[in-house]
Amino acid sequence: MENPLKKLLPVIAFCFLTLPLVSQGPSALISSLPQAKDYVQKRVSSYDRTGGNADARSIAAGETLTLLDEAGPGLISHVWVTIASDDPNHLKALVLRMYWDGEGTPSVETPIGDFFGLGLGDYHLYQSQPLSVGADKALNCFFPMPFQKHARITVTNEGKQKTDAFYFNIDYRAYSKDLPADLLYFHAQYRQAAPAKGWTNQWKSNGDAIVNDKKNLNGEGNYVWMEATGRGHFVCEHVGARESGWVVGRGRRHVFCRWGEPAFDQWDGVGRLFSGSVGFWRASVCVPAVRRAGGGAGSGRGAVVAVPVPPGFSDPIHEVAAGND
Repeated sequence: MENPLKKLLPVIAFCFLTLPLVSQGPSALISSLPQAKDYVQKRVSSYDRTGGNADARSIAAGETLTLLDEAGPGLISHVWVTIASDDPNHLKALVLRMYWDGEGTPSVETPIGDFFGLGLGDYHLYQSQPLSVGADKALNCFFPMPFQKHARITVTNEGKQKTDAFYFNIDYRAYSKDLPADLLYFHAQYRQAAPAKGWTNQWKSNGDAIVNDKKNLNGEGNYVWMEATGRGHFVCEHVGARESGWVVGRGRRHVFCRWGEPAFDQWDGVGRLFSGSVGFWRASVCVPAVRRAGGGAGSGRGAVVAVPVPPGFSDPIHEVAAGND
């Protein structure tokens, strides 16, 4: 992978593609406690095998640490990570990869910080249903990740400094029978660009005619957030940017699927995708988006959103977000 620190606009998109999972609210989970389960709850972790308290693994530069390597059928229910490192760029340098059922190309490949919603290489606290960062540096993922035959998760240190202590817990359900055939595999795409060029940079304010009078019905010249093929649904995205204006917040988001026909379109500002509005990147918080806001030129901004009603697709899906649209 190219050095993510040289990039300006990181985007990670999460989706499920054919292998639907039915989510349960807190009340449903409590009421189901007396019911017998058809799985065994298991955990793999970095615990000290000698019985001591050295519950972490070090990762040398260029080294790959295998977190999970288990046979199926199973379903990962929780991933927890915390890291102690002197490398200020370790959230970008450590690359997370996930492989399902013996595939050669990972279904997930992203810097570990971006996967957990920390797209600008630094820590901040937030909470959402699928992802959260707890005090002080506890990275949590609650996306269900089913696998039929085998699951493998690795972390590679692509930086130049050693990671002193990498702690992890991965909780999963081990089933004795095959999972339903219609369960979808979990995928995450990571993209980055520096700069994220739109169709023009010759504008100074949102009222300029070159911006307001521009018509764009097919996303031409826009930054591509995600591309996927197959049956599935799009569930979450994270956007991070380092910029001095309203470029990202004012860009429009277009989704094209079913061989280029528009579907689930949003022709308004990207800020509204995150339930924000004017000055979106200056805000501190709004539900369901969570972001780290900053002020001044070159400040860091990021946002995480989980789509309450995941849009499904059964053909190629092509999602673009305007840079200067």
